[in-house]
Amino acid sequence: MSDLVAILRNLSPRDIVDILLVSALFYLLYTFVKGTRAVQVLQGLALILILAFLAQKFNVRTTAWILSSSVLVWVLAFIILFQPELRRALARLGQHRLLSFFQETLEEELIDEIVKASNVLSARRFGALIAVEKSAGLKPYIETGVPVDAAVSAEIMSTIFMSKGALHDGALIIQDKRVASAGCILPLTENPDIKRVYGTRHRAALGLSEETDAVIVVVSEETGGISLVQQGKMANGLDPETLKEMLTLYLVGK
Repeated sequence: MSDLVAILRNLSPRDIVDILLVSALFYLLYTFVKGTRAVQVLQGLALILILAFLAQKFNVRTTAWILSSSVLVWVLAFIILFQPELRRALARLGQHRLLSFFQETLEEELIDEIVKASNVLSARRFGALIAVEKSAGLKPYIETGVPVDAAVSAEIMSTIFMSKGALHDGALIIQDKRVASAGCILPLTENPDIKRVYGTRHRAALGLSEETDAVIVVVSEETGGISLVQQGKMANGLDPETLKEMLTLYLVGK
């Protein structure tokens, strides 16, 4: 007991900061994986780290070396065995308040560019179909088009849909805030109640929204009308301000 008290007294400010940082990291990770099968492994890893620290401070070299060496094995096993839990934890971390500010800034820039492009295309009567990926992956649809991999900008989107090439008729898909692909083929809705006035773009937007949680913007080539489709529902005749409000609601959540 006296040795433990001596160790605590001899802790340097750097040691204290180190302990606090590791503790905070483990607590944060624990809150994210709480209620999953990864908790027990995380608790075991935390126990080994504590024992390794104490063994080092008590100068029990062999034990300290064994424990320190096993930490890497535990970390690798944790990553390999609990990939789904870690992916969910990282996704939740991305929604943390500290990071969500930067996330929202990027989303707002993306929204502004989509609104600008939609307004330009609407004024010039060019049809457009723009899908923004959310939690449900759009990789199968991205692979049906031509890879673009470019930063989202009104100029790029307008140029793609104003061209008379193959990309003009397909969908443009935005993934991870980049234009992933253009000229993509989307599934058409099979809803028999859809009005006949809707063309292929609107039916494709509805079809994708029925299978994923993507947010889709459609510009009518015939009327120049702007529509937004999400989860099988379509809002028509949107002006730029309303379009921005709806995109913000669905992509940022406010």
